[in-house]
Amino acid sequence: QVVWSLAKDAISRASQVFFVGYSMPVTDMAASFLFNESLEGRSHIIRVVNQSTPENKEQIRSAYRKVFPKLTDDQFEFDGALKWVREVSAIESDHEA
Repeated sequence: QVVWSLAKDAISRASQVFFVGYSMPVTDMAASFLFNESLEGRSHIIRVVNQSTPENKEQIRSAYRKVFPKLTDDQFEFDGALKWVREVSAIESDHEA
């Protein structure tokens, strides 16, 4: 219970939330509830990063939209975590220079 409470608090205070490689399975009801409750009304701060085939992009979008109905297509990236990390690292390097 303490871990879930701390997680909810941290997620509630976040200015951005990235789901990297997580498929938001329907069977993970506890996590879905935690995310929904912690981010209620703030789905605009969410980005979903996943490696995907064209066939399962809609499955992933659908799974996330069951928890966050207002997610837009541009909040999903399907090029995988490695590419995303490289892009974020490049942006961070530019900011430090």
